[in-house]
Amino acid sequence: MKSKNGENKTEISQRIAEIKTFFCNGNNGEFAQKLGVTEQYASNISNGTKSTGQKLLDKILEVFPEVSKSWLYFGVGEMLVATTEPREAESIDPQPIRKVSDDAQTIANLNDYIKVLKGRIAQLEEQLASEREKATSSLGKTKEESILQ
Repeated sequence: MKSKNGENKTEISQRIAEIKTFFCNGNNGEFAQKLGVTEQYASNISNGTKSTGQKLLDKILEVFPEVSKSWLYFGVGEMLVATTEPREAESIDPQPIRKVSDDAQTIANLNDYIKVLKGRIAQLEEQLASEREKATSSLGKTKEESILQ
């Protein structure tokens, strides 16, 4: 059976199942909650018994912005898009790292994501050091001013 974009339905459902495994550790309830659908529907779309429409695919891309649109729709390229700027720390979910597949590509994607996170950590550490320096500098001036008075 073909989906609206002409691809075999089971191929898209396999990619949706990969997303569920990667981002929700395979937990169907969590996946359903994130998408705002029932657990049964989430199960059906990831096992290929329900077809997927444009709205659902767009919702997946909205909920999981790291997923490549061309990969999800057509199976072209890598599952994760390369990002130069990571999401804010509050929205980063460490759950995908709990279970790492033996799949070499998944490991490579995780390594890329770790590099992005390390870059963000380095930026935040630099910002923290700068703020500490400013605070220490202004504190020192305040003590000197009070001594001179």
